[in-house]
Amino acid sequence: MANSKAHLSISHSYPLVAVIVSPSLYVGIDVESYSRPFSHVANKYLSEKEKRWVDPADNKRLALIWSAKEALYKLPGMEGLGGVDMNLQRIDVINESGTLEATIKLGGNVQHFVLNYNYLGSFNVVWVCFNPKSITF
Repeated sequence: MANSKAHLSISHSYPLVAVIVSPSLYVGIDVESYSRPFSHVANKYLSEKEKRWVDPADNKRLALIWSAKEALYKLPGMEGLGGVDMNLQRIDVINESGTLEATIKLGGNVQHFVLNYNYLGSFNVVWVCFNPKSITF
């Protein structure tokens, strides 16, 4: 990929490694084990809206939100944002695979994102692909 304009994102959570690459889209990916405790850091990455609907004891949901925000953070232009700057729409049902919707306030604009997720045993993998021409800062 030397001298390539492709976009690449990598994540790992032993023993898994996830990689996503695109020649034209911005990409971000995260893989996490939902057996890892997320409740003790939830206040650092949940937005105020999310705190209203997330059960702090639901580690699978907390891990999915964490991964979604990690994948978004890996997109170019997201440096400096924290998890509380990102807001996921309410997740009522977690399936083996599906989509999530999120918004991020960038400058004076609200940017909308659709993320995909899949479960591999006790791991979730979340990825996002985004057309850089549609992002507004």
